[in-house]
Amino acid sequence: MKATDSYRLINESPLKGIILYYSNVVLENIKPVKLKTVISEIQTGKTPPKANSKYYQSQDIDWFKPSDIGRSKYLEEAEEKFSEIALKEKKGTLYPKNTLLIIGIGGGVGRVSLLRNEGSSNQQITGLLFNDEIFPEWAYYYYLVREDYVKSQAKSMSFPILNQAKIKNLDFKYPSKNEQIEVCKFLDHCWECYLNNALPEVETFQIPQELKTYTIKQFSVIKIDEGIKGLIENQKGLITELKQAVLQEAIQGKLTVEWREQNPDVESASELLKRIKAEKAQLIKDKKIRKEKPFPPITEDEIPFELPEGWVWCRLGEIFQTTSGGTPNRSNSKYWNGSITWYKSGELNDGSLSVNSQEKITELGLKESSATLFPEGTLLIAMYGATAGKLAILRRDATTNQAVCGFYKNPLIESEYLFNYLMANRSKMISESWGMSQPNISQTYLKNFVFALPPLDEQKRIVEMVKDLMETVEHLKSEITQSEQLAQMLMQAVLKEAFESKKEEAHA
Repeated sequence: MKATDSYRLINESPLKGIILYYSNVVLENIKPVKLKTVISEIQTGKTPPKANSKYYQSQDIDWFKPSDIGRSKYLEEAEEKFSEIALKEKKGTLYPKNTLLIIGIGGGVGRVSLLRNEGSSNQQITGLLFNDEIFPEWAYYYYLVREDYVKSQAKSMSFPILNQAKIKNLDFKYPSKNEQIEVCKFLDHCWECYLNNALPEVETFQIPQELKTYTIKQFSVIKIDEGIKGLIENQKGLITELKQAVLQEAIQGKLTVEWREQNPDVESASELLKRIKAEKAQLIKDKKIRKEKPFPPITEDEIPFELPEGWVWCRLGEIFQTTSGGTPNRSNSKYWNGSITWYKSGELNDGSLSVNSQEKITELGLKESSATLFPEGTLLIAMYGATAGKLAILRRDATTNQAVCGFYKNPLIESEYLFNYLMANRSKMISESWGMSQPNISQTYLKNFVFALPPLDEQKRIVEMVKDLMETVEHLKSEITQSEQLAQMLMQAVLKEAFESKKEEAHA
């Protein structure tokens, strides 16, 4: 785990509230002092010149960088080391064990860790050694939860810098040394309990009763919060499953069982398919479209479910004309910044697409490239890359890049039904089209994909029912989102005293 992630995990745990409560509330009557009054030694790190190989010939001294600070309470071994000769020639800094390291330059300003053994650091880090009044672990915990306060003291015109003078001027509060030691043992115990999803055994520690009470409250609230979050995440998962179930029921004709009973005399899908093929043959005869190689018969193994009476299986290429988009040469400025909408695959939105595209091309760019102007009503599908399987129905004439395939609108088939069918089968298409490192849904694959064709009137009814059901699902999703927001507000209210104690953190 990266140091930044580890530090964030600690600061998002109950530990932060417990430390702030103890230092701000329990120790309310103890006046803060300037850190310089309890420091016995302060040093800033160095980087031995990299150009001089003798400083790095032997791996003698652990040399820590900002990316190491915050990884854990104690740092034991650095990824990089340098030779002892660098210390002899005063090209490096040696800190004693139990030194508190604090980042003083850059984005990580304020992060802290302790040294388990002797070690060194680069110039972005300063090491603090404390006098006998201070238990080093208490200083670590105190500043662990005050990163924002420390950062506020490091403000500069251009780059955050916390030099030695600013570090010495930081506020610090501490109880007796014996209490520091006992509280730190308690905080260690709390952290282990948090990692192991257990409640702390507060009665085994000699700490103030109010801290014991607060800690149990804090952990109990966290457990409740985790339970609520788990429930909400489960509900979100059920919403996704519900959407998929609606689509599957739709394309298998299970939503329209009653409709078919009430409408027995509609034109069958087999008759509809004959009409579609006849119109396609006429277009070929009129030389409006090219004749394609005949599609192979659909085998038993390709049929995923049993069709209702009146439906028929066919291949998408038998009933739709498709083509892909294209990208005009980017080095030719005459092709770009025109008035023609040009969508990239990442702009497909799994719905109706009518917003302005991020980029536009010119008439010349369209004419002198492989780009295609798709008419309104064309269904688009992203064919490869991270967006493979994304869908959209055009609500305006538009062009696309070559990662998009367009299904031209067929007046004898509802585009929204095709959309629902492809959406229901998206996972299948992606899994069957995986290439070397990413999905690649080719046009050949799409044309040969088996399609459950219902009668036209039934297609229309399916589209209406899916729309109504999806609106209901979206309403449920909205209620879950509201529940999540209420849960977050509740948590913030319950834990308010942890983060808004009697004194502002910045003046702690």
